[in-house]
Amino acid sequence: MRRTRLSRTGIAIVLAAAALALAGVGCGGDAGGTTTGAATGAATSAASPDASGSPAADIVQAAPVQHVKVGDLDVGYRTIGPLGGAAAGATPLLLIMGSSTTMDLWSAAFVSALAEGRQVVLFDNRGIGETNDPGGAYQFSQLADDTAGFIRALGYDKMDVLGWSMGADVGLDLAVRYPDVVDRLVSYAGDPGGRKAVPMSKETLALLTDTSGTPQQIGMRLLALLFPAAYRTVNPAYAESFPIPREQAAPAAVGLQD
Repeated sequence: MRRTRLSRTGIAIVLAAAALALAGVGCGGDAGGTTTGAATGAATSAASPDASGSPAADIVQAAPVQHVKVGDLDVGYRTIGPLGGAAAGATPLLLIMGSSTTMDLWSAAFVSALAEGRQVVLFDNRGIGETNDPGGAYQFSQLADDTAGFIRALGYDKMDVLGWSMGADVGLDLAVRYPDVVDRLVSYAGDPGGRKAVPMSKETLALLTDTSGTPQQIGMRLLALLFPAAYRTVNPAYAESFPIPREQAAPAAVGLQD
């Protein structure tokens, strides 16, 4: 599986800046560390709706971080739900995060909706956030190997999988090489690579790799690229709902993903 190095490098640089930048545009968030816990019950409790019936705004970051050994890794993960009780035969859903950032970046509203009637599992990729990287450099296929091992380490025969951006690439690789652990797959903004891949335009690449200005300006440029102008007009405060990761991704780890 091949990836375009330049485009992924640009995405990694700007996404990392954007996660921090949004603290300066009215978003809430705490720059402190995560809480480590081991009780799945506590994670479900943290994900429960409040007295008004609405899901807790910090449903993702309130869930305790747990760890499991996967080969040479100590993988950090969170479990959310099932909210409202598990549906009969509901398959757990695994979310694979994109490049340069951590599981903290998943939208609380998005995860809340996904966790209605099923368990949702979030985790950090190799070397990012709560997951270590004892080996240093690796081939991209290693991330799918890690994910397959993680599913098995959790005790599941198979899971539904949703990957975003780089995580969607990992999901595609996982489904091709480990079809036995994947029930259904959503490749959300994924790129299978190869000769038939559709490259981004030069204009888009220029925006993604533009590191001029303040961190806040960099972050807002990225969001303006990700959200259509029509949506931004109708929802002028759209940036305020963007999560602020508490975990941090080291530049060296982001470089290895690239």
